[in-house]
Amino acid sequence: MNLTLVLAIVALTPADGTPAPLHTAAPVVDLGEVKSGPSSSHTFELKNTGSSTLTVTGVSAGCGCSKMELSAKQLRAGEVAKLTVITGTLTQPEGAVVWPVTVHYSTTADGQPFDGKLDLKLSAKLVREVSVTPPLLAVSTAAGVTQTLKVEDRRTKPLTVTKAESSNPAVTAEVRAARSAEGKTVQEVVVSVKEELAIGSHADTVTLRTDDPACPVLEIPVRVHKRSADGVTPTPAAASVRFAAGQGEASALVQLRGGGKTVAIKGVECKTPGVAVKFSEDAGPVATVRVVVTAAKAGASGTAEVVVTLTEPTASTLVIPVVWYAP
Repeated sequence: MNLTLVLAIVALTPADGTPAPLHTAAPVVDLGEVKSGPSSSHTFELKNTGSSTLTVTGVSAGCGCSKMELSAKQLRAGEVAKLTVITGTLTQPEGAVVWPVTVHYSTTADGQPFDGKLDLKLSAKLVREVSVTPPLLAVSTAAGVTQTLKVEDRRTKPLTVTKAESSNPAVTAEVRAARSAEGKTVQEVVVSVKEELAIGSHADTVTLRTDDPACPVLEIPVRVHKRSADGVTPTPAAASVRFAAGQGEASALVQLRGGGKTVAIKGVECKTPGVAVKFSEDAGPVATVRVVVTAAKAGASGTAEVVVTLTEPTASTLVIPVVWYAP
């Protein structure tokens, strides 16, 4: 794929006006046309142009669909680190998409401590050919349960899922035969959560391997909340937020039930920018959590997690996955 590199300087500057010490030649990259299905990636080269050692204190992405791999956290003067940004495309809307990334760092400038940041950005035009529904699988259960993923391919020569693997031995996946319907090929993958899965919240991945060299692997996040028989049940198991065309803010409601017992929420937290959370403060048989996503801050699509702290029926923590996208 040919990359169109757009040069820009996006960084904080020390108080004395000297250039920021963390630099990359191309902080803004246009990936051009990207086909949905396989992950897209780009590697930025980050150089310490200052005279003191620089420490990368954190790397954050504006979209939960992005993963970052950093080759080194400490850079002496003149040294270079490689930051690879891997972006999932299965949750992305068709059309123009942007994946922002911010690198936070600390160093010494003019003899004084200095904390700065370097803003990076990947953009692309996404063409939706391969999709997985749902793009994130969330399950809340007190026993064994099965859920179904649907892999759809619009191309004249569609891919075939040949194998399904899970990162958790207590979560299995079985591939079903493909079928054609309404101008596309559909293949189902049945994901089973076993009875012996430990109680608590689990973040796993189901990996689908295909016969298409251009799209050899599809990765679907799986979030399982395994509760005790008398535990709190979130309905739905994940907050799914959908944006209509031109809509800047959208929300989803999750109800928490305690099987007839009183449910009381102490607090709710989500650390993802652009994702706000509200909750019912009164105790009762049903408690509610509303997730509000602002597209300008969170991006047009992505994933996050909401952590709910409960005081009743027992003191516990519940994790609610969140996925947002424009259909």
